[in-house]
Amino acid sequence: MGKTQLAIRLARDHKNDFTAITEEGKQAPPRGCEPVRPETPPPLIYPDGIKILHDCPDAAVDICFVHGLTGDRENTWTADGQSIPWPQALLPSKLDRARILTYGYDAYIVRKSVESSDRLIDHATNLLVDLALDRDLSKATSRPLIFVSHSLGGLVCKRAILLSRNNPEPHLQNIFDALKGVVFVGTPHKGAWMADWAKIPASALGFVKSSDVFLLDVLQRNNQLLESVQVDFLAMIRQLREEGRGLEVTCFFEELPILGAGMIVSKESATFEGYAARSIYANHRDMVKFSTAEDNGFKRILDDKSRIKNREAGILKDLDRWVLENGDYKRGYYDKGPRIQTLRGHSESLESLAWSTEGDRLASGSVNNTVRIWDPATGQCISTLDSQGTYNLEENINLAISIAWSPDGSRLASGSHNSNIKIWEPSTGRCLWTLKGHTSFVLSIAWSSDAKKLASGSDDNTIKIWELSTTAQRTLTLRGAQTLG
Repeated sequence: MGKTQLAIRLARDHKNDFTAITEEGKQAPPRGCEPVRPETPPPLIYPDGIKILHDCPDAAVDICFVHGLTGDRENTWTADGQSIPWPQALLPSKLDRARILTYGYDAYIVRKSVESSDRLIDHATNLLVDLALDRDLSKATSRPLIFVSHSLGGLVCKRAILLSRNNPEPHLQNIFDALKGVVFVGTPHKGAWMADWAKIPASALGFVKSSDVFLLDVLQRNNQLLESVQVDFLAMIRQLREEGRGLEVTCFFEELPILGAGMIVSKESATFEGYAARSIYANHRDMVKFSTAEDNGFKRILDDKSRIKNREAGILKDLDRWVLENGDYKRGYYDKGPRIQTLRGHSESLESLAWSTEGDRLASGSVNNTVRIWDPATGQCISTLDSQGTYNLEENINLAISIAWSPDGSRLASGSHNSNIKIWEPSTGRCLWTLKGHTSFVLSIAWSSDAKKLASGSDDNTIKIWELSTTAQRTLTLRGAQTLG
């Protein structure tokens, strides 16, 4: 009998053994011995989507947990020696009318196989869509909602909330309307946290085995957009506070360093000025892992969620009435002056607004690569200028942060984060020119009175004056103290 036939016979007789015959005729280790693992491990598979950890027929609030990068929707919240996450094991007995959810996504962004530069944005969109679907199926679209997020999962939450606010899809906007509070645990909000993390090998954080992989290499590809999310979220919660809608925000920071890595997120970076800040006596990884209800970290987070849950709903017998009343905030219930029109259609936060000279049109620029032209009298969107919409434009506007109408209203200029300026024909939605020359954000633009020249100011510390014609554009660059002579 040949070696090949012998191997086949042995395999049939011992299906569950690791027995095999090598080319040299040597036998592999018997069953019970650890087989030799391949050098390249199989791709990691993360459970994704919404999972209900605890259901409640008469729930008064939904609490949704969102893990951080390279985390897991259950393991992130499970202490060593425990078989189930603490939100499932400990919370139900403390919050008897809470439905407890956890959201999972493939957060292993440091894998070399992941090439997309907008994974965080995709995760936020999926969180919003999946949560809205779950609440719709559970007939809980108006139920008050609390987010609890760990580490950079807080950025995913922020982005999802911003996407929900003023969303043209009512079922997606319901998430923002129902939101009562956000608990950030070890989430970096400000400061040079990306630069600090660049110094820490990912292996020290327990993320990957390769010590030559650094988180910053991945995160820097999203740097501009991440900063925009941070700024827009802070502006949003401050605006809500001014309008009278008390969106509760609490930040928890770590007290202990991780061995070999130090403090991952400093107190300064993990907190918002003017909002509650509390410490947890643990390192960055363990600050969301509790074994018993006696853990101080659990008590502090529980107290915060209980406070948010009871702040409004606890004093009203009819929770539906509270949600309806809370919804009035978005309709201008607390406006100090008369409100003429509310324009809805952008799915993300706005960067700039500009009236046409005649006042019959309003242009709005958003971080989602679109400029919209509105009829203020009717509140209708006349046209949308973007590469994904009706019009076949050359390229994305890319975070339009400055827009200006020409004096005669026939053209619209937009400056963007990608250092380019576009000249549009609003009546057709056609992009006439793309002006390139700046090396950083175009922060402001202004037309000359005869509409023959356009001035642009940039984050690259220069002013450019563009002379426009149908055949060419001439440019004058002003630097420092240089003046027109």
